[in-house]
Amino acid sequence: MSGTQKTRGNTNESIRECFHLLAKSCERYGEMERSAAPEVVMDMERLLIWKRIMFLFNVDPDRRN
Repeated sequence: MSGTQKTRGNTNESIRECFHLLAKSCERYGEMERSAAPEVVMDMERLLIWKRIMFLFNVDPDRRN
């Protein structure tokens, strides 16, 4: 039973960390947009945002259909 709770705690911590990273990425993207950053840099940040969103919904971001 304690193993299940430990795993659940790790999962909750991973999700919390992912939300935090997602918020930071969105904040950085907004700053880049305001400062007219190069498009390639903004594309990379968008990619990170999508990967983090897909992680939250338990979708493998590297899976190809």
